Amino acid sequence: MPTDERDSVQTDFSEVLNACPFPLEIVDETGVWTSFNRAFGELSRAAVGKKSSTLALEAENQPRWWDLAQKYPVWSGKLKRETSTEVCWKPVVSFRLSAQAGGFFALMHPEAADGNSLLEEPSAEKIQKEQGLALMRSRQTQMGELLHLIAHQWRQPLTVINSLVGNVQLKLELGQLDEGYLMNKLQKITETVQSLSQTIENFRGLFSLNPCRKRENLDEVLRRTLELVGPSLSRQGVALDYVPSVVPVEVDGFAGELIQVLLELFQEAGMAFTGAETKDPLIVLRCFPSNGQVVLLLTHNAPVKPELSSNFGLFMAKLIIEEHHCGRLSVEPLDNGVQFQAVLPASRKE
Repeated sequence: MPTDERDSVQTDFSEVLNACPFPLEIVDETGVWTSFNRAFGELSRAAVGKKSSTLALEAENQPRWWDLAQKYPVWSGKLKRETSTEVCWKPVVSFRLSAQAGGFFALMHPEAADGNSLLEEPSAEKIQKEQGLALMRSRQTQMGELLHLIAHQWRQPLTVINSLVGNVQLKLELGQLDEGYLMNKLQKITETVQSLSQTIENFRGLFSLNPCRKRENLDEVLRRTLELVGPSLSRQGVALDYVPSVVPVEVDGFAGELIQVLLELFQEAGMAFTGAETKDPLIVLRCFPSNGQVVLLLTHNAPVKPELSSNFGLFMAKLIIEEHHCGRLSVEPLDNGVQFQAVLPASRKE
């Protein structure tokens, strides 16, 4: 198409296009960007003359959507957009800007507040940064839940200490305090304080900003996790069936992140039992080596919930297992519950 005609079309529509609050990209019949409206931002200037990335996106239920869009004055549909944290379908509306066949088309993105994000190709560095931010948000969310667990785990020992001190004080006031009784109560207080200290120790390093990858015994990681979630499961009336592996099960990874994954899986199981009225609620936990890998299975007998696959916490757990530990995390509905399976590379023996 001649340059003067191209410029004429752009001039005629420039005021209308710039008045649109949504990002608009103008392409010719070959799909090459010719201009953008102001809502697209500064990056649009450098994109003119390049092939529109929008045309390469998959449309919902319409494999060749761009061919259809060129045949009609107006076409609308949803296109698949993927980021490091989600896959979503965003609406797009195509308008023909000239009466003749071919010509120019305006592609409007109603749900895009900033057109720059539609032009940028996510770099590996940007994806890694987004994953890091998402992981941090997930950790911050779990921090509140963990503080709730700490509060519950501290309440009972503090009550025990208060009771022991009260007993000693009463004996002293009655003149019945003897050395043996006093030493016995002091020993119990010491043991209870050590239990409180161990609770804090279990949380140390769990959310370290700079964790170190090292060889971890998965049974030890499971034990630490169970110390955190065990009391909460007991209050829910959920039984736990856990038998440590008969052979050492070791992986190279980050203990804090593995505990975070396990906490998320236990939380999913706990939420599944909530309101389900499951008879004899049970969580079965197993880990074992298999063909140079380590398999972790967490199974519960609560009914399957349809919203399970959209949970952000599970997405982060999958990210940790697959991106940070080169493993796989899957969820499988069963006839009487759900099974989570994590497969990790076994630690290399030196």
